[in-house]
Parts: sequence; C-alpha cells; structure tokens
Amino acid sequence: MKPLIVASVILLASIAGNALGACASPSSRVTGNLTNFLQGNTVCVPNGSGGWRWQEQHRAGGQLWDFKRGSSTVDPTDQVGTWSATNGANAQVTHAYTGGGSFSWAVWDNLNGTHSFCGSTEIVATIKSGISGCP
Repeated sequence: MKPLIVASVILLASIAGNALGACASPSSRVTGNLTNFLQGNTVCVPNGSGGWRWQEQHRAGGQLWDFKRGSSTVDPTDQVGTWSATNGANAQVTHAYTGGGSFSWAVWDNLNGTHSFCGSTEIVATIKSGISGCP
C-alpha cells in the first residue's frame, strides 16, 4: 500500500510541476512594453476539441472584444470588457469583463509558438497578429 501512495505523490508532483513550469521560468517572461505586444492582436485559446475557447481581440483604447463567430447573427463579435497593461520588468495585463470579473496575468513566452498567461491559473494561448478570428 505504501509504495502505491509514494508513486501517486511522485506522479502528482511531476504533473503539477509541468503544469506550472512556464509560469515559473524568469528567462521567458514577457517584459518591457506589454501594451505594444498585445494591442492590435488576437489571443487564441483552444478548447481542446479542435475549436476555440476564446478569441480575444486586444483593440486600441483598451477595448477587449470576443470574436465568437465573426459577423454571424447567431453569435457575433462583441465587446466583452476592457484590457490594460503595466509595462516594465513586472509587466502584466489585466482583463476587466463587463458584468463582473477582473483578472491579471503575467505573460510568458513558451518558446514554442505559444504563450502562457499566468495568474491564479495558467492559460496557454497563441498570439495572432491582427484583429480577426483565430485560424
């Protein structure tokens, strides 16, 4: 029984370490001007089943828009809140959603074409150049 418990603890520790790995490496944190990095671009977060969980457009003037289905009348693009960034060595982005909820994230470059938004949890995303839907 005890070897099973020890093996379980080791397995869980390794999974947790991998899940938080991108959020703990200071060499890959995006610093400097985070405003310029995000403004005019779309953050694409996959839902794990071939679609998009979020397609958030970081528009000028601090507007945060969700692409949803674009010009579809069923689920059109609309503003879901605002965004702002603090720049410098401790740069972070804050999303304030209409109707409640404000979340702050440090952004990390995973060095594989994705970025991790690290706050109370880690969200892995790609940054698409421009204001549009995700590919």
